[in-house]
Amino acid sequence: MIAFFLKRKAGFLNLAFKALILSSFFFHLNFLQATGLNNVKGLYGERATGFAGAFTALSDDPSGAYYNPAGLSFATHNYISVTASSYNQTEKVYSNIVGLWQDYKRESNTYNPNFIGALKLFDNWAFAFTIVNTISEDYNQGDQFRDPGYFPDFSEMRADYSENAFQFLFGPSISIKISKNSAIGFTLYGFNDRRRRNIYGEVSVKDGTYGIVSINDNRVTNGMEPIFGIQTQLLNNMSLGLSVKKKFATDKNRRYSSRSILGKDHFFIEATDTQSSVTAGGNLIRSYDPVSKPYAFSGDSNFTGSIPEPIETRFGIAFFPDRFLTLSTDIIHTSSYSKKKKYYLSDYKNNIVYLYDYEQKEVRQKETINFAFGMEYFFLDNLALRVGYFTNRSVVKKFKVYDYLVSTFSLVDSSARLNYSLNDRGGLIYNLPSSPNTSPSQDWMNTEGYTLALSFDTGQASTSLSFVHEEGKGKGQIELLRELPPLNSRLKSWTIILAATIKY
Repeated sequence: MIAFFLKRKAGFLNLAFKALILSSFFFHLNFLQATGLNNVKGLYGERATGFAGAFTALSDDPSGAYYNPAGLSFATHNYISVTASSYNQTEKVYSNIVGLWQDYKRESNTYNPNFIGALKLFDNWAFAFTIVNTISEDYNQGDQFRDPGYFPDFSEMRADYSENAFQFLFGPSISIKISKNSAIGFTLYGFNDRRRRNIYGEVSVKDGTYGIVSINDNRVTNGMEPIFGIQTQLLNNMSLGLSVKKKFATDKNRRYSSRSILGKDHFFIEATDTQSSVTAGGNLIRSYDPVSKPYAFSGDSNFTGSIPEPIETRFGIAFFPDRFLTLSTDIIHTSSYSKKKKYYLSDYKNNIVYLYDYEQKEVRQKETINFAFGMEYFFLDNLALRVGYFTNRSVVKKFKVYDYLVSTFSLVDSSARLNYSLNDRGGLIYNLPSSPNTSPSQDWMNTEGYTLALSFDTGQASTSLSFVHEEGKGKGQIELLRELPPLNSRLKSWTIILAATIKY
């Protein structure tokens, strides 16, 4: 689509090409994600963290409200549980992002509680209220690239980047015993999900000119997340658990704006989740320059305020060989998700309408299956060791060489593959070939993690110290510079959690 517009405005191409490259690079930085493209967002709760999230067949403390509310009925005490301190450091590196051996690193550091919960037992049922901080990211950095190899006209590129992302759940849970060995449970969470990105970039051009890019991207999404669970004790030493959850976004807001200046060329992009002067694929729709006449396009926005809303199903089995040892494993299935919608742009000057896409690519994700395994062993009456392992598969389709070739050639010959029809006012409707890319970031990465926890339990209270390490490698494709090959990327994340529980 970019090639079609630039070819159609040949005179405009010479003036705007450098500014388009400048805007494309910094706009791409806006979509690089350190986290968010995998389904496992974190581990929550004193015991569940040590079990690496393999808690569906246990769930016998307040964190069970998140994993499987049915297990709350099998708790042995009333609980007040707080993850008082959670420190996380996440580092992600993209290799050769602006040239060979010129890497780009993102680093987030956060320190806050990630779980608070209370559980009260009654005769045949239990009630809990929990608050879960599922996403917490904080980036604030400045980067500089000298003589970027992929941008030979630039002598230096600088970017100041800040990002804050938070998601927290809050709500009540109820669990009811339907027999001596079985129970059902229900949690109704409300959620608030917000992400704010700000980028200020500068480039120095070898001809003595300079360029500036300013990007602001803010999204706030609110909604509900119900969780239904069932748990049964088959034998004295084994239990089974099943839970199903799904988010429903009920209120959403997105505002995006950017301004690019390179010499005399000025480019403005403005968008909300309903109306836009640009598409999320990076297609330049509205621009102004002092030589050419201004071209103005407007239409449906592909900058959505939505988030993915897949169905997550967890199935767990727990074994109790003796009173000192507990083994637990979970299988976590997350469905694929997509949202269909036709996107139109209107060129009022020439009475042309462009049909440029058929879905919201920012929320599209593929099906994943993850596994978790955990073990708890009391080597003393009041001292327990917990270890665990979990996988975290990417929700983005793996980018292959074939996809790269298709993406590249679709950019080159898109104008040759257009088809069109007349609208009701006699104007042309162009059907533009949709990009094969899955999401604006095309950031594919599978990771795996390990947990280690030490817990001191007196029977009336417990304290635990947990360590979580997650790492992985993958590839990312720059959506706005699709002529470049996929980038190698790697992630490392460390979390230290201090939690305390009172039993009464």
